[in-house]
Amino acid sequence: MRGKRIFRKTLVTVLMAIITAFSPINALALTPSQLEMFSQNNILFYDPAGKVKTCFGTLSGSTLYEKVLSFLLSIGLNEIGASGVYGNMMREGLGSGQLLSHEDGVDSRSDIGTWYSAATYYGPNGLYVQEKDVRDLDDPSVMHGLGFIQWSFGRRVNLLKALADAGGLDQYAREWDDASGRYVYDGMTYDQLVESIGQDTTDGILTAELEFFNSEHQGYNVTQDDIDAQGLAQYGITRGMGIFEALNLVSTPEEAAELFYTTSEMPGATRFNSTGEARASSARDGYDLMVSAGIIASGATACGEGGGSIVETALALAWNRETEGRHDKSDPKPEYEQAMHQVGTWWPGGPCGSDGSCAPNGASCDVFVATVMRYSGSDPDFPTYGPTQQREHMMSHPEMYEEIENLQDVSNLQAGDIFVVDNASGKHIFIYMGLVDGKWMQASASFNGRTGEYFEYQNYTDYGELYRIFRRI
Repeated sequence: MRGKRIFRKTLVTVLMAIITAFSPINALALTPSQLEMFSQNNILFYDPAGKVKTCFGTLSGSTLYEKVLSFLLSIGLNEIGASGVYGNMMREGLGSGQLLSHEDGVDSRSDIGTWYSAATYYGPNGLYVQEKDVRDLDDPSVMHGLGFIQWSFGRRVNLLKALADAGGLDQYAREWDDASGRYVYDGMTYDQLVESIGQDTTDGILTAELEFFNSEHQGYNVTQDDIDAQGLAQYGITRGMGIFEALNLVSTPEEAAELFYTTSEMPGATRFNSTGEARASSARDGYDLMVSAGIIASGATACGEGGGSIVETALALAWNRETEGRHDKSDPKPEYEQAMHQVGTWWPGGPCGSDGSCAPNGASCDVFVATVMRYSGSDPDFPTYGPTQQREHMMSHPEMYEEIENLQDVSNLQAGDIFVVDNASGKHIFIYMGLVDGKWMQASASFNGRTGEYFEYQNYTDYGELYRIFRRI
């Protein structure tokens, strides 16, 4: 056991060296104490420029498709929502298995030296494809798609920036072979890229593309036309609801595929077009793959590290009170606010207590813990509010949560353990963050008082009421 622990600590050290090599200078926003805590608890963590990433180059899964599905689950989508997105990805280009696929010129049907008559937006006669039309990746006026779902125009330019920000990975998309007149890595499958440029670099490219996909969908919302055309009101989906939140509410992979298609791929449409059957079929295949690969049952996160993912996400979403000061209810961390919107815990007018006071902007302990559990992918179905309901949820799922005997001994605890008051009112819930410089740390919020914070505070009781302690298995 000791050998395994030493190996894991060594692995963390090696990964941190890799991360530094691939990251911009001064990109790591973590303190030495936090890094030591990660090492002590066998947690892998990558945090360039304060972005939430649970790992670098170690996406969970043995194949490209399993890794994509695991990532989709890790950003808060449930198995239905993830399968709907996956079905559309497969139709848009992921099905070829190529991460750096370039369209030849402006479309896969055209090539250098050919006439592309369909490009009517270039003029009534279309476009004669020249080499510059292929090579000028930073020109947002040229369609020329890039990546595993063929981002084009300005989206292609932004994808290249995301790859550059991830540590100069855009060089692999830009590298040109003058002899063949083609991009060097164009046409290579994921496995071929691994053989050519290595596992870490290939997974770095995949992670950057997935995170770019995630970030560009934060502003996608469901329209009333979608709701009416697809009968979504029965699921409680409302106009303006975020696409990821809405995807988690429908009941089948096929419905999720259609909703994502009309909201993201063809926002002017309200129902599938002729490609719908293929997208729906691929969504069902994705769901079946999650079941057969054990991705759903394992509660996999991007690194497959349940407890570690909880701690990483809590650190990313909470203010550090020691270095950043105390923050009241009106000042949630931007990452926390974004996460609440994404996983469906954002609640501007509540929840409200029996005295009529409300906890806006995530200033509530239960909302903070729910956001961490959902956003980390550790438990996408964790109740959105109410410590009592959250305690009952953990008690009723022994296959997911182990109850830890409360012996008031820190040696029995692990970073990521969840404390919840054991009484009918369920006053408080928080996440134990481990020991940092010998100090007992927790991450929590306070009802109608303060937003998510990470700070030193040791307590096993709440006004005389004992906590029950649960651990995500």
